[in-house]
Formats: sequence, structure tokens, C-alpha cells
Amino acid sequence: MQISDEGEHQKVKTDVSLRTVPVHPDLLALGFLSWVEQARAEGQERLFPAAKADAKNGQGNWISKAFSRHLAEVGKNWPTAKRGFHSLRKTLIQELQGAGVVSELRAQLVGHELDDEHHVTYSRAFTTQEKMDGLRGVS
Repeated sequence: MQISDEGEHQKVKTDVSLRTVPVHPDLLALGFLSWVEQARAEGQERLFPAAKADAKNGQGNWISKAFSRHLAEVGKNWPTAKRGFHSLRKTLIQELQGAGVVSELRAQLVGHELDDEHHVTYSRAFTTQEKMDGLRGVS
């Protein structure tokens, strides 16, 4: 999946947000590519049409709200905790860390900047295959 700022109304927060992220094998097994092809066949130009280009609080605001509603429903009996859409990113980072994925690769997968000058200077971009191999360790 290509995350870019090249299309109309597309923008990212930082340059490191521009990246290629492979689709996890579990999503592929669940039919993600068929879903994408169906959307294209129906004439959809955007993968997530609910992400309105002119949204007041940004294109991703709708998914954050939808996820919060989902959590409120499925997590009725869960212990009280602060949970939200960004909890997914935190959990992914922690799972990647637990699977032994190096910090540089974790940062590239989630679009974070490296905070260590050594890594910024001497690291290289990981290939899509290396990113996929890193993702395979989590589900």
C-alpha cells in the first residue's frame, strides 16, 4: 500500500509518512484484494470513500470516530482504560518489538521518524520484502 501526497487532497504530516507498507498476509487471506477490486469495479476512486477530502478535522477523522464507537460496543465489559484508534499503532509497535523487529523497521512501517542521529545517518530504507517479513511476525 502506497502512502503518498501526490493525489488531489492527499497530504501527510511528515516526509517519513511517505512510504510503502505491505498488506499483512492475514488481510490478504481474508480477501482484502478482492474487496479492493470490487470497489474499483463499482467505480470508487478512493479505497475509503468515507474519508472526505474536505473533512473539517482531516480525512482520517471518520475512522477514528467509527473505531471509538466500535470499541464502546465490543468493550462494554472491559476494564476502564484509555483506548482509541491510535491504540492500534501502539499495539502494533509493541508486537513488532516483541517479535524482534528492529526499531528502524518498526519506524518505517508506521511512519515515525527515528530519534537517534546514528540511526538517521546510517540506516537505509527497507525493501518491501523486508517490511513484509517484519509484519509476518505479528497477527
